[in-house]
Amino acid sequence: MRTKRVFATLAILLTLFGAAAFAQVRGALIVQSSVSGAQVYADDRLIGNATPNFTILLPARTYTIKVVKAGFKDFVQSVNLTSAGVTVQANLVPINAVAPPPPPAQYALTVNSNVSGAEVYLNGNRAGNTPLSIQVAPGTYTVQVKAAGYNGYNQTFNVTGPTQVNATLATVQVTLTVNSNVAGASVYLNGNLSGNTPLNLQVIAGSYTVMVRAPGYNDYSQNVAVGGNTQVSAVLSPVQFTLTVGANVQGANVFINGNQAGKTPFSTNVGAGNYTVLVMAAGYSDFSQTLSVNGNSQVNAILVASTFPVTIDSGSLRGAQVFLNGAMVGQTPYSTNLAIGNYSVVIKAPGYADYSAQLGVRGPQSLSASLVPLMASWNLSIPDGMVNKALKEGPWAQFQLWIDGNLQQSTSGQLPAGKHALRIVTGSLATETSLDFLAGKAYSFEPFIGLTVK
Repeated sequence: MRTKRVFATLAILLTLFGAAAFAQVRGALIVQSSVSGAQVYADDRLIGNATPNFTILLPARTYTIKVVKAGFKDFVQSVNLTSAGVTVQANLVPINAVAPPPPPAQYALTVNSNVSGAEVYLNGNRAGNTPLSIQVAPGTYTVQVKAAGYNGYNQTFNVTGPTQVNATLATVQVTLTVNSNVAGASVYLNGNLSGNTPLNLQVIAGSYTVMVRAPGYNDYSQNVAVGGNTQVSAVLSPVQFTLTVGANVQGANVFINGNQAGKTPFSTNVGAGNYTVLVMAAGYSDFSQTLSVNGNSQVNAILVASTFPVTIDSGSLRGAQVFLNGAMVGQTPYSTNLAIGNYSVVIKAPGYADYSAQLGVRGPQSLSASLVPLMASWNLSIPDGMVNKALKEGPWAQFQLWIDGNLQQSTSGQLPAGKHALRIVTGSLATETSLDFLAGKAYSFEPFIGLTVK
């Protein structure tokens, strides 16, 4: 019986496609029916029954496939059969089947956020940007709202009618740390004063201009892209000004804040601030000045010579003239204050030799001068006409000179200035006189013998 059906099918195929079909390219037509026992037609010609599947080799070309079974609506589909074959899924629908239920109702879902343009995702699928209003079927939805620089919003809703979601996005906070080499420097963020270094700020991610300022220093500025915790290390360079130090003593030592800096005249660059300038020179009192430098500054040091008490006397001789470095400054006893140094001292008094000395003043000094009286010179001579040449011993054997009661052993000598008594004795004759001798003058004594006739 099966053999007869096969022959009958072949006969149909021969009739349908003709003998030339066996020489063409063929492909497998597979029909999978949702019900068993359906008849399969190709181009309105019965080619077999689906039980519930059916397979047949046919020449490759386009066919209209129809699957038919009583009580079901016909299934019709056009297919392009190639050598690779084709599969037809035939879903037969009963003629008296109940109509499917209508699609569910649609409700408005509105999503707003405090950040305009934030991205909205429904059940993981991108739905648009806030503010967003779409129609959705009833059901459970997970709403996500995202925006750069903000923490995400995530919430699940059961939609049973018009629904509104208000998403509040909190900004992402990161730490911006600002340090500087100058403690307490002012920090400006985008032009606004934010605090003093060292400073920790909570900011949202973004771009910022950080400026650090301190008196006496150049401003520091940096543009910073903050995407996470960020640190800025500001190195402030001091503003430089010229500090000049002059003095009335060239080569005096200059100290700045206790550190030796150079010698006058002196000039250097310093930052703004307070400075103590000390100028020192041997023999002078120290000069000190504290100044606040906020621009180019100058210090003019007037050094005053150090002085010490000096006393000059001439013993019991009072009123002698005192000369210092050639200038007459007073009379003994003489007192004054002199600066450190070397001085030439001359003391003069009538009838006395000048007294000269070098005085080195390094502290208090006292000079006592012993003045030597100036001497008068004398000479005793006998005129030839008065000499007794008969004396074998010569004229001096019988001739004596007494000065101030002292027998002189020479015919010449010196005497201190002043009045002196003279006595000349020869034989039985003697003569006396007194004379006021002047210092530095030479005197000659010449005795004479005269005869008076009465």
